[in-house]
Amino acid sequence: MRDINSYDVGISQNSKHFVFIFLVRNKNFSGGGGEIWVSKESLKVERTSNYF
Repeated sequence: MRDINSYDVGISQNSKHFVFIFLVRNKNFSGGGGEIWVSKESLKVERTSNYF
């Protein structure tokens, strides 16, 4: 599951952050994916979250 092509990727934003969401494409695989929140001001990762 290390191949980026194994995931669907979504990008969203609010006033302070860019949010990148990764969801596993393989429907036979249970769980996987996550979120990365990046500050618009500093462009640093401020929060991560994994989906199980």
